[in-house]
Parts: sequence; structure tokens; C-alpha cells
Amino acid sequence: MLDKKALKWLVLIPFVLGIGFNAQAMGQRVEEHKIQADTTKKFVSVDETMKELVEKGIRNEKPHVPELIEELRIAIPDTSAKGSGIIWRLEKSRDLRALPVLCEALLNANRAILRTEAASAIAYIEDYNKDTTALPILREALWDSVTDVKLHAALSLVFLGDKIYPLEVLTALARGENMENWTMDWGGYMGLENATDEEIKKQKEYFKETMRRRAIEALGIIGTEASYKVLKEIISKCSDESIHYGDKILNVSEYAKEVFEKAQKGDLPCKP
Repeated sequence: MLDKKALKWLVLIPFVLGIGFNAQAMGQRVEEHKIQADTTKKFVSVDETMKELVEKGIRNEKPHVPELIEELRIAIPDTSAKGSGIIWRLEKSRDLRALPVLCEALLNANRAILRTEAASAIAYIEDYNKDTTALPILREALWDSVTDVKLHAALSLVFLGDKIYPLEVLTALARGENMENWTMDWGGYMGLENATDEEIKKQKEYFKETMRRRAIEALGIIGTEASYKVLKEIISKCSDESIHYGDKILNVSEYAKEVFEKAQKGDLPCKP
């Protein structure tokens, strides 16, 4: 069984390297980080503070769930990403009434960034309510045409305790298979709209490397003989490969070894 305390921490959805361009959602995420920083200074439990944040979100957003559902339903076929903030608010509500429209967004939203964010929102709502009704939809999203959506569907399944269905996708990503053709909703992340071609190229490579890193970490979280086998393969075969992580350049083999060792101690964080 997965360690839920460990599962609370990894990269802010969808990535720490980029946030959807909805200003409201960005502000809420910044607020959470500020509270976490203050919590550390005051030596208060981060878990308690995050619980308070969740309850605050529920109080604030639950009354608006019916209208948010309708707004998201309208945003699903839209070519803009304005549904991003709506999904964020539905996630904060932890309300099961939001699951049907989020599942619809995951499978049918025009913009891939909405599909990515819907996968994460579904995971948080399911986990909070100890519900499993959306698992088949998350598994179906593993076959999405966009790599980023596949990854977040897989991470969401891992977060919810599924150690089998996400393994194939995570294995391919952790190995870096066909990496040159990996895709995401590039326009849904900050920093690309006014960038030069060279900057865009570098940013895309960084996004891809981040996806690979998260897949490697998720294999450690799964913690089964099958996932460990893939990690050991990467340790032995990828010593000449590297990925960026912030300002650092990580050797893929060494990083997989680090993940494997942390997994043995139950010291790996993960978020959908």
C-alpha cells in the first residue's frame, strides 16, 4: 500500500517549471507556497497546514460547484485554456459532483493542458472522498495522443494506489523511448509565447526531461518488483544520458539509483 504521507509531495501541478496561464489559479498556488514557507519558520506541521488549506478550499469553492461545472462544460470544446482556473477551483472543492465533467474534460477537452489538469483534479477528489469511480477514465487517458496527458493520468493512478495500469506508460517515459516526439500543450505554459525559436527549443527539451524525471520517480513510488526491474535497467544502461533539474544536470543512471534507494526507505514524494 502506498504511503499517503509520502505521496503528498513532488512537483506542483502540472509542473514547477510552468503554470497554466490562468492568473487566478496562479495566485492561489502562490498563496499555498507562502503558507508552506511560513509554516516552516513557525515549526508548525506542514501536514496540518496543508489540511487547513484543503478545508479552506472546500469552504470557499463548494458553494460554487454547480456554476463551475457548467462553466467547465462550456470551456471543454474551446480552443483557449480558460478552463484551467475552473478545473483548479473544482479540484479545491473536493466535491464528487465535479467528477463527471472533469472526466469529460479529461477525455474530450480541446486543449491538452485542460486534459492534464483534469487528471490531477480527479485524483485529488477521488483520494479525498475515498472514491474509485473515475479510475477507468484515468486508465483510458493513458492512451491520450499527448505525452503530458499520458504522464499525468499515470501519476494520478499511482497516487490512487494503482500499481499495474500506469506501469507501461511510465516505463516508456522513464526509458526515454521516442523522446524526440514527446508532446505537451506548449502554449499552455508560461514563457513560450514571446520566446525565440532557440529559447522554445530549449524549453521544450526541459519539459521533456522533466516528464522523464517524474516517470522515474513514479516507478520508485510504485515499489513493485516490476517497477524496480525497470529502475535497475535504467541504472545499468543509461550512464551516458543526462537530464536537467532546475540548475542541475543529473546523470540518468545515478538519478535512477538515487530514486531506487529512496524507494527502499519509503522516502519518495509524489503528486498527480
